[in-house]
Order: sequence, then structure tokens, then C-alpha cells
Amino acid sequence: MRLPGAIEQCDRGAPVQFGDLAVSQDGITWDGGEYAAWRDIRSIRVLPHEIRIAGGWKPISLDGVPDACVAVPLIQELAARQGVQLKRDLAVSAVPAGQRARPLGSTVLSEADVSQVLGWPMRALVNHPRRVTAVFRGEGVTVSLKLRRAVALDRVLPRRLGRSVPGIGDEAWLLFKSEEVLVARVGATTMQVRVEGLPPTERAPVAIRLAQLAAARVVVPTVG
Repeated sequence: MRLPGAIEQCDRGAPVQFGDLAVSQDGITWDGGEYAAWRDIRSIRVLPHEIRIAGGWKPISLDGVPDACVAVPLIQELAARQGVQLKRDLAVSAVPAGQRARPLGSTVLSEADVSQVLGWPMRALVNHPRRVTAVFRGEGVTVSLKLRRAVALDRVLPRRLGRSVPGIGDEAWLLFKSEEVLVARVGATTMQVRVEGLPPTERAPVAIRLAQLAAARVVVPTVG
């Protein structure tokens, strides 16, 4: 199963089943009957082998969950829609105070990340325009990532041209009617994710998930 199809299924009101884990517009069911409604969830944190839900629920183990690479971004997408706080992995660290923030380059998004989100192999291109941080291509689809130092216009133009997307960095927007471009501000860094070659209804979910992954790996300075 691919992420866009899973999101469309939820949008139709049908839960998506991943073995013992079920995800729907109403909430999450797992571990033989454990249930958490979105309205009762304060925050979620995705770790390598489990998802932790604030509020006293048992962790959701990802071990043995079929299509976990789809289940996790689906949960994050629905959580963002419901205004649930998406906490970063504790492994994501900040640079020491006073040091200049810098993007992590090609480690912000990997071939494995992009391939998992799309559901087929995507290859990183070695030769690409200078201003583009990374480009991935496969099955007629191209994903590009740009990272640069934020400027004042980065707050003005996206607000006028796009719709706000919660849960990504400090603020994020999907641009234009095609929604193939997502711009986010993460600390002093502006990030742009572009998805080309997918049907219109599939672009935004893929751009959002990739931006969530990338935003969690952009290094930002602590204030001190």
C-alpha cells in the first residue's frame, strides 16, 4: 500500500488496517483493542521501533507491523490535521549555542526515505542544479529538496500564495493550486520540497511526509 492511497481511504471514512494496527479519521486502534481518539491525544513521538502517545496509552510497537513505512506517515498526517503536536525524535540534536545553524545536506533526505514514502525505488541524482540540495528520480517522478538561509520574504509570499500545513518546522505552506511545492521555515533555514510527476491528488501527501522527515533533521541552534 502507498501513502496517498491510505490517506484517500481514510478520507472516505474507512479505517486503514496494518495487521493489528488500524488508523482512521477518528483515532488509532492497536494491540488487541487499545484505542486512542484523536481528540484525546495531546502529542505523539515517533521513535525507531515504536510510537509514543502522550496521555497514558501503551506505546504502539512497530515491530512486525506490515507496511510500517506507510502506517507511520499516515498517523503523522492525520495527527497534523487534528492539531496534535508532533514531537521530534530525541535523537535529533541541536548545535551548541552561538554556533551557526547549517543544514545536514544530503542526509536530510535519503534514497531510502523517498523510496519508502513513494512505494518504489527512487535514486539520488549526482548531477543537479547548484541551488538544489538533493534530487531523487524514479518511475517518472522527481522529488527535489532545497535548503537555504531564511529571508523576510519567506514568510510573506507563502502566506499569500499557499495554504498552511501544521506540524512541519515552525510554519509551512503548500503553494499554488497544484500543491506540488511545500515551503517550510525551520529555525533560520527555509526548506522547499517539490514533487513532480504524480497525479494532483497524490502530490500534497507525499510532499508533506517528506517535509516532515526533512524538518526533523535540519539542525537549528539553541538559544542561550
